[in-house]
Amino acid sequence: MTTPFLRRAGYAFVCLLLGLTLASCDIISETCGPKQDLEDSGPNTSLAAWETFVDGGMRFYVRTLRVENVCPDEHVSANFLLGINSNPTLPITMRGRLEFGDPGPAILFAPATVEVNSEDVPFEDPGHTLIARTELGMKQAYDDDPGSYYVVLQIFFPTTGGENRDLNYILDTISEAEGSRAWVIQSRYFEYPG
Repeated sequence: MTTPFLRRAGYAFVCLLLGLTLASCDIISETCGPKQDLEDSGPNTSLAAWETFVDGGMRFYVRTLRVENVCPDEHVSANFLLGINSNPTLPITMRGRLEFGDPGPAILFAPATVEVNSEDVPFEDPGHTLIARTELGMKQAYDDDPGSYYVVLQIFFPTTGGENRDLNYILDTISEAEGSRAWVIQSRYFEYPG
């Protein structure tokens, strides 16, 4: 008969082993080159240089990064962070997406998408962060060839009636998520060997 203490100790030991195993899997790959970390970030004022457009009454701000020479044997992942000042007057949505690059059978496979809405986050105090994470398997799309993908961050909200008004709204609403950075894109992948 085991005691509750031994069950908890055994559970903690299994969790520790599992954590160490997963952590080591994230560092090396037997079939790929070295692990690479991509990061892009900036203050809220940098949003003025992003691609912007209106679609269906929504103002979109879009940041797209392309990654090449990717080993298809391991999944690629991405994290997205967006700082919000306080309870926004309009609902704001952050959508992070990974898409297959060119050439690639992007038509055959859906992008990996994750979406977080400001309405889903409790705004009791100023200074909240929207966080999203997604990953994409590359093997089916690229087989044994080097792959490529796009990391896309979209921020959108109902338009306030013009590009300048929308920019003022987003500059007033977006704040620092991490240090002086209002938005952060992080992606992890393994290089194609050779």
